[in-house]
Amino acid sequence: MALHRFYQRSPSSVSHLVSNFRKRLCDNDPGVMGATLCPLYDLILEEPNSYKDLVVSFVNILKQVAERRLPTSYDYHQMPAPFIQIKLLKILAVLGSGDKQASGHMYTVLGDIFRKGDTASNIGNAILYECICCISFIFPNPKMLEAAAETTSKFLKSDSHNLKYMGIDALGRLIKINPDIAEEHQLAVIDCLEDPDDTLKRKTFELLYKMTKSTNVEVIVDRMIEYMINITDHHYKTEIASRCVELAEQFAPSNQWFIQTMNKVFEHAGDLVNIRVAHNLMRLIAEGFGEEDEGADSQLRSSAVDSYLRIVGEPKLPSSFLQIICWVLGEYGTADGKYSASYIIGKLCDVAEAHLTDDTVKAYAISAILKTFAFEITLGRKIDLLPECQTLVDELSASHSTDLQQRAYELQALLGLDKTAVESVMPADASCEDIECTNDP
Repeated sequence: MALHRFYQRSPSSVSHLVSNFRKRLCDNDPGVMGATLCPLYDLILEEPNSYKDLVVSFVNILKQVAERRLPTSYDYHQMPAPFIQIKLLKILAVLGSGDKQASGHMYTVLGDIFRKGDTASNIGNAILYECICCISFIFPNPKMLEAAAETTSKFLKSDSHNLKYMGIDALGRLIKINPDIAEEHQLAVIDCLEDPDDTLKRKTFELLYKMTKSTNVEVIVDRMIEYMINITDHHYKTEIASRCVELAEQFAPSNQWFIQTMNKVFEHAGDLVNIRVAHNLMRLIAEGFGEEDEGADSQLRSSAVDSYLRIVGEPKLPSSFLQIICWVLGEYGTADGKYSASYIIGKLCDVAEAHLTDDTVKAYAISAILKTFAFEITLGRKIDLLPECQTLVDELSASHSTDLQQRAYELQALLGLDKTAVESVMPADASCEDIECTNDP
C-alpha cells in the first residue's frame, strides 16, 4: 500500500519496484493479494497491453473468490470477499476491452457470477452491477449480454430507488453495444419517471434520450415535456427543452406532431429556450425537411399557421415564441389561400398591441404585416389598410426606437410601390435565399 502511494505521487520514483506488484499477486495472504489489486489497476489503466498476460491469473483469482476458497473472515454480509471481486471485475473490464482473445477467458467466470448472484443484499447487487459494467466493456458475447440484460431488468423492476438507478445506468451501458436491448425495457424505464426521486428521474431522462428512435419518439418526448412543465430548475429546464427540440427534429413522425411539439416546448419553456432554437425552427419551416417534397413542405407550413392562429391570443406567451408566430404568419399566413390577408394582418396587429413593451415582438409583427401586404400586391390583389393597422403604423412611426420607426416607414413606402417593384424588394418565400453583395458604387 505504501508503494502504491509512492507510485501515485511520483511514478518515476518507484518505477524499478513496480515488478513487486506482479509478484505479490500470488501471495499466500489474501489481504496482500487484495491490496496488490489497487496499484495494478492503476498501472493497467495507464498501459493495459503490458498486463494482458495476467488475464488468466486474474480470472483464476476471481473464480476462487467466487467459489468461496478464501477464509470466511473476508466475507461481507455472507458474500465472499466482495470488494476483491469488484476490483477484479474492474481490472478485467480494462484488459478485455476490444480484445476478443482476452475476453474469451472471462466469459465462464462472469456467467458463474451472474448465476450465483445474490440480489437480496446491497453488496450482492453491487457485484452484479460491476459484472454488467465489465460485460459492457469487454468484447461482446450474446450470452453474456443476455445475462446482463436479465439482471438489469431485475434492477429496473425493484422497489428500491438505488437499484432502479443502477438499472438505468446499466441499461445505458448495454444499449451502446446492442440498442435492441432497450426495446423490451422501455416501459420499465418510463415507469421510473413516476418515482419521486428526482435524481432517478434525471438519470432516466438521460437514458430515454439515448433510447429515442422514430418508433418511440412520441411517447418519450411527450413525457419529457410533461416533466419539463413541472420543474423549477431553469438550467435543467433549458436542457430538457433543447433535447426535446433535437429529438423532434430528428425523429418527427409527422409534420403536425412536430409543430405541436415545438409549440409546447416554446409555450412552457418560455424564454429559457436558446434563441438559436427559435431561428432553427423558422429555418426548418422555411426549408422543409430537405426531401424535395414541396407538397409535404407546404403541409408543414399550413399546419404551423393553423396552430399559431389558434394560440396567438393566449396570455403570457414567451417573447421568443411570439417572434416565431409573427414570422410564420408573415411568411405563410396567406400562402395556401385558407386565410385572408385582412385576417392575418388583424391578428398581427393584436399581437403588437398586446405587447407594447416588447420592441422585438412589435418589430416582428410590423415586418410580418409588411410581408403580407407585399405578397398581396405581388398577386395583384388590392387590400386596404385596416384602421387598427394604421393606428399601429402611426404609433411606431413616432416610436423612440429607430428600428421600429424604420420598419413603419418601410411599410408606408411599400404601399406606394407597383407590383414589379414589390416583387424585386420582397420576393415570395425567399427567406432562405442567399443575398449577393457587390462592391459597385
